[in-house]
Amino acid sequence: SGAWHGELTHRHKDGHRIYVASRWTSPEQQGCFGSAIVETNNDISDLRTAQQGLLEREALLRSILDTAPESVIVINEHGAITSLSTTAEQLFGYEPGELDGQDVTILMPSQERQAHPGYIARYLATGERRIIGSRRIVTGQRKDGSTFPMELLVGEMRVGERRFFTGFVRDLTEREETQQRLRDLQAELTHMSRFTAMGEMASTLAHELNQPLTAVAGYLNGCRRL
Repeated sequence: SGAWHGELTHRHKDGHRIYVASRWTSPEQQGCFGSAIVETNNDISDLRTAQQGLLEREALLRSILDTAPESVIVINEHGAITSLSTTAEQLFGYEPGELDGQDVTILMPSQERQAHPGYIARYLATGERRIIGSRRIVTGQRKDGSTFPMELLVGEMRVGERRFFTGFVRDLTEREETQQRLRDLQAELTHMSRFTAMGEMASTLAHELNQPLTAVAGYLNGCRRL
Protein backbone atom coordinates (compact mmCIF):
# COMPACT_ATOMS: atom_id res chain seq x y z
CA SER A 1 0.00 0.00 0.00
CA GLY A 2 1.11 3.62 -0.55
CA ALA A 3 -0.10 7.11 -1.33
CA TRP A 4 0.87 10.17 -3.37
CA HIS A 5 -0.62 13.62 -3.52
CA GLY A 6 0.19 16.75 -5.44
CA GLU A 7 -1.04 19.14 -8.09
CA LEU A 8 -1.56 18.14 -11.68
CA THR A 9 -2.52 19.97 -14.84
CA HIS A 10 -5.19 18.47 -17.06
CA ARG A 11 -6.74 19.75 -20.22
CA HIS A 12 -10.47 20.21 -20.65
CA LYS A 13 -12.28 18.94 -23.68
CA ASP A 14 -12.54 22.50 -25.02
CA GLY A 15 -8.77 22.93 -24.69
CA HIS A 16 -8.33 25.10 -21.58
CA ARG A 17 -6.21 23.93 -18.68
CA ILE A 18 -7.58 22.56 -15.43
CA TYR A 19 -5.56 22.50 -12.22
CA VAL A 20 -6.41 19.70 -9.81
CA ALA A 21 -5.24 18.56 -6.41
CA SER A 22 -4.73 14.85 -7.00
CA ARG A 23 -4.30 12.02 -4.53
CA TRP A 24 -3.40 8.44 -5.43
CA THR A 25 -3.75 5.55 -3.05
CA SER A 26 -3.08 1.86 -3.55
CA PRO A 27 -4.98 -0.06 -0.91
CA GLU A 28 -4.14 -3.66 -0.23
CA GLN A 29 -6.79 -5.07 -2.49
CA GLN A 30 -6.32 -7.62 -5.21
CA GLY A 31 -8.91 -7.92 -7.85
CA CYS A 32 -9.22 -9.63 -11.14
CA PHE A 33 -7.24 -6.81 -12.71
CA GLY A 34 -4.42 -6.87 -10.16
CA SER A 35 -3.60 -4.17 -7.61
CA ALA A 36 -6.07 -1.29 -7.41
CA ILE A 37 -5.11 2.39 -7.49
CA VAL A 38 -7.65 4.93 -6.34
CA GLU A 39 -7.26 8.47 -7.70
CA THR A 40 -9.22 11.43 -6.33
CA ASN A 41 -9.08 14.85 -7.94
CA ASN A 42 -10.32 18.20 -6.71
CA ASP A 43 -10.59 21.09 -9.14
CA ILE A 44 -8.46 23.99 -7.81
CA SER A 45 -8.46 26.07 -10.99
CA ASP A 46 -10.20 29.01 -9.29
CA LEU A 47 -7.69 28.91 -6.44
CA ARG A 48 -4.74 28.81 -8.82
CA THR A 49 -6.20 31.67 -10.83
CA ALA A 50 -6.61 33.72 -7.66
CA GLN A 51 -3.07 32.90 -6.59
CA GLN A 52 -1.74 33.86 -10.00
CA GLY A 53 -3.66 37.13 -9.84
CA LEU A 54 -2.20 37.83 -6.41
CA LEU A 55 1.33 37.17 -7.65
CA GLU A 56 0.76 39.48 -10.60
CA ARG A 57 -0.54 42.26 -8.33
CA GLU A 58 2.44 41.82 -6.01
CA ALA A 59 4.78 42.02 -8.99
CA LEU A 60 3.00 45.15 -10.20
CA LEU A 61 3.25 46.76 -6.75
CA ARG A 62 6.94 45.89 -6.56
CA SER A 63 7.60 47.38 -9.98
CA ILE A 64 5.78 50.58 -8.94
CA LEU A 65 7.81 50.82 -5.74
CA ASP A 66 11.03 50.15 -7.64
CA THR A 67 10.38 52.98 -10.11
CA ALA A 68 8.52 55.53 -7.96
CA PRO A 69 10.32 58.90 -8.09
CA GLU A 70 9.35 59.72 -4.51
CA SER A 71 9.85 57.71 -1.34
CA VAL A 72 6.90 55.46 -0.45
CA ILE A 73 6.58 53.49 2.80
CA VAL A 74 3.76 51.03 3.55
CA ILE A 75 3.07 49.87 7.12
CA ASN A 76 0.38 47.70 8.67
CA GLU A 77 -1.90 48.70 11.53
CA HIS A 78 0.75 47.56 14.03
CA GLY A 79 3.34 49.95 12.61
CA ALA A 80 5.48 47.27 10.94
CA ILE A 81 6.95 48.07 7.52
CA THR A 82 5.50 45.76 4.87
CA SER A 83 7.06 47.34 1.78
CA LEU A 84 8.86 50.48 0.68
CA SER A 85 10.17 51.95 -2.52
CA THR A 86 13.75 51.79 -3.69
CA THR A 87 13.91 55.57 -3.38
CA ALA A 88 12.94 55.31 0.30
CA GLU A 89 15.63 52.72 0.96
CA GLN A 90 18.22 55.00 -0.63
CA LEU A 91 16.91 58.07 1.20
CA PHE A 92 17.20 56.43 4.62
CA GLY A 93 20.42 54.57 3.76
CA TYR A 94 19.24 50.95 4.02
CA GLU A 95 19.88 47.94 1.82
CA PRO A 96 17.01 46.32 -0.14
CA GLY A 97 14.84 44.22 2.19
CA GLU A 98 16.68 45.37 5.31
CA LEU A 99 13.64 47.23 6.66
CA ASP A 100 11.05 44.52 5.94
CA GLY A 101 9.10 43.82 9.13
CA GLN A 102 10.86 46.55 11.11
CA ASP A 103 8.84 49.02 13.15
CA VAL A 104 8.48 52.28 11.25
CA THR A 105 9.77 54.21 14.27
CA ILE A 106 13.27 53.10 13.24
CA LEU A 107 13.06 55.93 10.69
CA MET A 108 12.34 58.55 13.38
CA PRO A 109 14.53 60.39 15.89
CA SER A 110 14.36 59.05 19.42
CA GLN A 111 12.26 61.96 20.70
CA GLU A 112 9.46 61.10 18.25
CA ARG A 113 9.47 57.31 18.55
CA GLN A 114 7.49 57.03 21.76
CA ALA A 115 4.56 59.11 20.52
CA HIS A 116 4.01 57.35 17.17
CA PRO A 117 2.36 54.09 18.42
CA GLY A 118 -0.16 56.23 20.28
CA TYR A 119 -1.14 58.01 17.05
CA ILE A 120 -2.06 54.71 15.39
CA ALA A 121 -3.85 53.34 18.46
CA ARG A 122 -5.90 56.52 18.85
CA TYR A 123 -6.92 56.52 15.21
CA LEU A 124 -7.94 52.83 15.27
CA ALA A 125 -9.97 53.44 18.42
CA THR A 126 -11.65 56.73 17.50
CA GLY A 127 -11.37 57.03 13.70
CA GLU A 128 -10.37 60.66 14.17
CA ARG A 129 -8.14 61.75 11.29
CA ARG A 130 -5.46 64.00 12.70
CA ILE A 131 -2.59 62.92 10.46
CA ILE A 132 -4.12 60.97 7.57
CA GLY A 133 -4.68 63.08 4.48
CA SER A 134 -2.70 66.08 5.70
CA ARG A 135 0.83 67.18 4.86
CA ARG A 136 3.23 67.57 7.75
CA ILE A 137 6.83 68.68 8.10
CA VAL A 138 8.62 66.13 10.29
CA THR A 139 12.15 64.89 10.92
CA GLY A 140 13.49 61.63 9.53
CA GLN A 141 16.50 59.65 10.68
CA ARG A 142 18.88 57.76 8.42
CA LYS A 143 20.62 54.50 9.24
CA ASP A 144 23.81 56.39 10.17
CA GLY A 145 21.88 58.43 12.74
CA SER A 146 21.83 61.69 10.80
CA THR A 147 18.50 63.53 10.60
CA PHE A 148 16.87 65.58 7.86
CA PRO A 149 13.62 67.54 7.34
CA MET A 150 10.95 65.85 5.26
CA GLU A 151 7.38 66.38 4.12
CA LEU A 152 5.05 63.49 5.01
CA LEU A 153 1.63 62.68 3.56
CA VAL A 154 -0.15 59.63 5.04
CA GLY A 155 -2.92 57.70 3.30
CA GLU A 156 -5.00 54.71 4.39
CA MET A 157 -6.01 51.61 2.44
CA ARG A 158 -7.92 48.44 3.29
CA VAL A 159 -7.32 44.90 2.08
CA GLY A 160 -10.24 42.83 3.34
CA GLU A 161 -10.35 43.34 7.09
CA ARG A 162 -6.74 44.54 7.27
CA ARG A 163 -5.59 48.15 7.26
CA PHE A 164 -2.44 49.57 5.81
CA PHE A 165 -1.02 53.06 5.90
CA THR A 166 1.01 54.54 3.07
CA GLY A 167 3.48 57.32 3.73
CA PHE A 168 4.69 59.52 0.89
CA VAL A 169 7.96 61.18 1.86
CA ARG A 170 9.75 64.12 0.23
CA ASP A 171 13.23 65.13 1.33
CA LEU A 172 13.27 68.84 2.17
CA THR A 173 17.01 69.13 2.81
CA GLU A 174 17.70 71.01 -0.42
CA ARG A 175 14.70 73.29 0.09
CA GLU A 176 15.75 74.07 3.65
CA GLU A 177 19.29 74.82 2.48
CA THR A 178 17.92 77.12 -0.23
CA GLN A 179 15.68 78.92 2.26
CA GLN A 180 18.62 79.30 4.65
CA ARG A 181 20.73 80.80 1.87
CA LEU A 182 17.87 83.21 1.08
CA ARG A 183 17.64 84.18 4.74
CA ASP A 184 21.40 84.76 4.85
CA LEU A 185 21.23 86.90 1.69
CA GLN A 186 18.30 88.84 3.08
CA ALA A 187 20.20 89.49 6.31
CA GLU A 188 23.24 90.62 4.30
CA LEU A 189 21.08 92.92 2.16
CA THR A 190 19.49 94.37 5.28
CA HIS A 191 22.97 94.97 6.72
CA MET A 192 24.12 96.65 3.51
CA SER A 193 20.98 98.77 3.33
CA ARG A 194 21.72 100.05 6.82
CA PHE A 195 25.19 101.10 5.71
CA THR A 196 23.68 102.75 2.62
CA ALA A 197 21.16 104.60 4.76
CA MET A 198 23.94 105.73 7.10
CA GLY A 199 25.98 106.97 4.11
CA GLU A 200 23.03 108.89 2.74
CA MET A 201 22.40 110.40 6.15
CA ALA A 202 26.07 111.43 6.47
CA SER A 203 25.98 112.98 3.00
CA THR A 204 22.81 114.91 3.88
CA LEU A 205 24.29 116.11 7.16
CA ALA A 206 27.51 117.19 5.43
CA HIS A 207 25.52 119.16 2.88
CA GLU A 208 23.36 120.81 5.53
CA LEU A 209 26.38 121.71 7.69
CA ASN A 210 28.57 122.83 4.80
CA GLN A 211 26.37 125.79 3.91
CA PRO A 212 26.34 127.51 7.34
CA LEU A 213 30.04 126.74 7.83
CA THR A 214 30.84 128.40 4.52
CA ALA A 215 28.86 131.46 5.58
CA VAL A 216 30.68 131.57 8.94
CA ALA A 217 34.05 131.33 7.16
CA GLY A 218 33.06 134.23 4.87
CA TYR A 219 32.02 136.39 7.80
CA LEU A 220 35.28 135.60 9.63
CA ASN A 221 37.35 136.58 6.59
CA GLY A 222 35.38 139.84 6.32
CA CYS A 223 35.90 140.53 9.99
CA ARG A 224 39.65 139.93 9.62
CA ARG A 225 39.85 142.42 6.75
CA LEU A 226 37.91 145.01 8.71
